[in-house]
Amino acid sequence: MATRTKDHPTIPHTPVANVPAGTVVVVGTIVAVAPVFIAANKAGVLDPNFQGTFPKATGGSTAIAAGVLVYWTGTVINTTAADNTLAGKCVKAAADGDTSVECVLTTV
Repeated sequence: MATRTKDHPTIPHTPVANVPAGTVVVVGTIVAVAPVFIAANKAGVLDPNFQGTFPKATGGSTAIAAGVLVYWTGTVINTTAADNTLAGKCVKAAADGDTSVECVLTTV
């Protein structure tokens, strides 16, 4: 039987620079989002299970289907695993021309 240790899992994070709310942060191989502002050199938390909209590249062959694995490039979400960090899954399809995509982050 599994026992819940937290109602909502978070990752402790002490940044060296200010982290505005909504910033995507990669910790090792985990993509997370700062739910609130975290001041430089102050302890805060990141949300590794965030669901929301993320920036997406536009142009040919950049559409993302619902349910597929998505990756963080450092600036946008896409479906290319090579040289990117696994972020989670797309929850709402996005067309080539869309500038954002709705995803849910997952830590596994």
